[in-house]
Amino acid sequence: MAEANPESTDQNAKMVRGLVVRAYSSFYYVRPTGGDHSSASCDDPPLECRVRGRLKQCNQKEAGTERLRPWQRRWLREPPSIPPVVVGDWVQVEPLGARTGVIVAVEQRRSLLLRPLLANVETLVVVFALVSPDPSPLLVDRFLVTVEKSGIRPIVVFNKADLVSEDQCQRWVQAYRAAGYPVVATSACTGQGLSELAALLSGGISAFAGPSGVGKSALLKRFFPGLDLASGEVSAKTGRGRHTTRYAQLLPLGGGWVADTPGFSTPLPVAVEPARLAQLFPEMRVLLGQCRFSGCLHRREPGCAVRAAVDAGKILPARYDSYLRILEEVEAQALW
Repeated sequence: MAEANPESTDQNAKMVRGLVVRAYSSFYYVRPTGGDHSSASCDDPPLECRVRGRLKQCNQKEAGTERLRPWQRRWLREPPSIPPVVVGDWVQVEPLGARTGVIVAVEQRRSLLLRPLLANVETLVVVFALVSPDPSPLLVDRFLVTVEKSGIRPIVVFNKADLVSEDQCQRWVQAYRAAGYPVVATSACTGQGLSELAALLSGGISAFAGPSGVGKSALLKRFFPGLDLASGEVSAKTGRGRHTTRYAQLLPLGGGWVADTPGFSTPLPVAVEPARLAQLFPEMRVLLGQCRFSGCLHRREPGCAVRAAVDAGKILPARYDSYLRILEEVEAQALW
């Protein structure tokens, strides 16, 4: 029997698993895990780490990108290269001193957002304002399809609830709850809905997304009062907010972690086969396999279960219209 290498055993015993919560220049700040190895501790200052040279040469295979060709990635606005370590990565660190170390390994990423660059996001809070700017059903649905395609759990937030009537607010809330999404009506001014939203973000890594000017930064400031975030004002001319995203870091909230900067403000194009688009609509997903034809696109085919559900009032016409519009866009791109 081969003898164990004492030096190798010693080195493994010193390894620390942790979560990268901030990146600055070539330094990464890592929170060690708690005793259950599933969450990172906030009790001590993070380890200040650099990346081992050999790790910089690694080209990690990203979740969800295996089937994309180079021109498809350009169409999806994917950066030419992904750093070996990004905020949200779970890493193995070899300590070098009291609060310093070197990152020697990165665990496989379960998800990756490109704007801001964040790994292992489990929940994406899609924020829309109920007024100023007014919500667009098609834009809401484009965001949600993008999130569904990434495999990340979406939460829908309708902000500025204090500026509209209760009936107007509930029309939007009930519509998207009926579609199968967790929905919260909030007000960054009054604090309405913040405790409900915080409870939904109590585990894992979360980030915010949505058009500029809807109040993403204002909501984050309510959770983290000392946070220095630039809020985007809504232009009176265009009705849109100005993009205010900076870099990302993770902040602790109720046993989970929240990115301190809003994410993408426009939904990415959807790279999906037309026949698979309906899987990205929860209320349609439950009906798949019930159509007369296996390749049904739920447009004009006879015996379509989705169209029957629309006619019966089980699927909102606005959601179905969004599906048809996005289907046209997907087909027009001829990705497949």
